Amino acid sequence: MNKKWCFIVLLFILMTMGAGCANKPMSSSDQVQSPNRSVDASSGNVAEEKQLIKVFFPDQQLEKLEEKSVEITAGPNKFKQTFQALQNDSYPDIVSLWAKTELQSLSFTDGTITLDVHIPDEARLGSTGELLALEVVKKAFFQFEEVDRIELLVDGKAADSLMGHADLEHPMLRDKTNSN
Repeated sequence: MNKKWCFIVLLFILMTMGAGCANKPMSSSDQVQSPNRSVDASSGNVAEEKQLIKVFFPDQQLEKLEEKSVEITAGPNKFKQTFQALQNDSYPDIVSLWAKTELQSLSFTDGTITLDVHIPDEARLGSTGELLALEVVKKAFFQFEEVDRIELLVDGKAADSLMGHADLEHPMLRDKTNSN
C-alpha cells in the first residue's frame, strides 16, 4: 500500500514539474521577428502575422449595414481573404451579398485591386441589394491604405452594371474626403 502512495506522489511531482516547464515564457533568443511573420528558432515554424479587418453585411431587411471584425493573415493573400470574408454567410441575422458570387481572379497592381467575378442567376439581387453589395466591397477594400482604386469586372469585362440596376464605375475611386 505504501508503494502505491509513493508512486502516486512521485507521479504528481513529475507532472507538476512537467507542466511548469511547458509554460515557460519564450526568451528573445527563441523567436526571430520579421515585419510580416515570426519564426520560432527552436522549431523552425513560420507564423504569419495576423491582421484584423472590418467587413460589413446588411441585416435581413437590407436596411442597415452591420460591422464584423475578421482576422486574416497579412501578406500577399490578404485581399483574397477579404473577399472570402465578404462571402461568409454563417453569421445569424445578416446577409452575405457575395456568398454565391464566384471570384474568378483577383490582382493588385499600383494601387488598383482588380476583381473579376461571375454572378450566377441565384446570386443576382434587386437594386437595393446591388447598391449595398458595391458599398460593402468599397468599405472592405478601401480600408487598406495601399488601395486607391477598385476595378470590378464581370466575367472578364468592364460591365456597365454589376447586376443591371446600378451604374458601375470603372474604376471605383477612394473618396479622399471621407476616408473609410
